[in-house]
Amino acid sequence: MSKSLITNLRKLGRRKYRKQNRQFVAEGLRTVRQIIANSSIVIDYLVFDESTHLMDDITYSGLDSTVQRIGISHKEFMELSDTDTPQGIMAICRMPQSTELSAFHNKEGCIIALNRIQDPGNAGSILRSAAWFGASGILCDDGTVDIYHPKVVRSTAGAMGTIAQWEGDLETALSELESHQWNIYLLDAGEQSVSLKEVKPSPKSILVIGNEATGLDKALLKDHRSLIKIPGEGFSPDVESLNASIALSIALYEFVRYKDHMTK
Repeated sequence: MSKSLITNLRKLGRRKYRKQNRQFVAEGLRTVRQIIANSSIVIDYLVFDESTHLMDDITYSGLDSTVQRIGISHKEFMELSDTDTPQGIMAICRMPQSTELSAFHNKEGCIIALNRIQDPGNAGSILRSAAWFGASGILCDDGTVDIYHPKVVRSTAGAMGTIAQWEGDLETALSELESHQWNIYLLDAGEQSVSLKEVKPSPKSILVIGNEATGLDKALLKDHRSLIKIPGEGFSPDVESLNASIALSIALYEFVRYKDHMTK
């Protein structure tokens, strides 16, 4: 493996260089295999720990010739890995192009919007749920963790590239989409919020989930937007709130279930 490629791989741990090179790193057996199976992300390089003999696995040896396979020593792999227990494989992948907001104007379904979500594990789990339930897209504001951060990529379990994604100023995006009949539903556990059980989602719905600690940006709270909450059963005062990714997944499931029920 050339020194320049190793240098590039190290730099891809930083957001600035990921955006500059339009590449990101996916590490781990499950993540890499799922990316290969989805065929929605272009892989430039597969990097292997030579001590694992994974290069001989037909899953990787039978790929298109445009994917370069490179073996490095166990020591080198450990130095480059972002995980505590490396599994001996990582992929250098191309970032898919971001989706223009206009592409959502005439769509239907449910879009997920992330407002200052900071935890990579939460962001990755949300992306995974969005892909699983067939969300129409993901909106990420400038305060949200980079969705191509290595920990986010691992948490998606290979769902990267399977759903349309946009990044930028969230209020601008929401206002534009509202002008095209999208309705905003803000997940908030406050007293003014309506129970999810009572909500009848619009055919064009946007679910917004806020920061894990501070909640939603107050600039997003407007009278014409719906505040919704997930009611607890046997609620314990020792539990402050649901994890952001769990709350979003529950709400998304209910929105999709309601839509399916209305179309039958």
